[in-house]
Amino acid sequence: MNCERTCGNSCSICIAVLVSVVVATIVALLYAFEFIPTITTAIWIVFGFAALNLVLLVVGLYGGGLVRRSLLGKCLCCYGALVLVATIATLALAIIALSITLATDSIAAIILIALGAFFASVMAIGFISMLVCLIKGLCCWND
Repeated sequence: MNCERTCGNSCSICIAVLVSVVVATIVALLYAFEFIPTITTAIWIVFGFAALNLVLLVVGLYGGGLVRRSLLGKCLCCYGALVLVATIATLALAIIALSITLATDSIAAIILIALGAFFASVMAIGFISMLVCLIKGLCCWND
């Protein structure tokens, strides 16, 4: 197993952005052609995941700051900023989307849904990358 102590793949953020652009495009097209009739439910679910993610980040920052040179601190240094920005953007866009009437014939609503899907996807990919970093670190820690 590769047990290097750096952040790993330096292009993981680029890949996350590219995958998120594809996901956002697909979600926006599905919404525009009215294939997602219960978009409000999906927005509430994404809002809940983003709120939970923010709580986990704050707890992780506190826990990672208690021990110097910890594995959690390393993984937060690698992926924490990405996940934090994506989580805050997802929360803000979900609040905006829930506070207005979403119509499928509105270009602004379609763009709002696409941006929300983009940041939710970046948030999910960043969180998964952080978990992979923790798992790899734990496996290497025991070697």
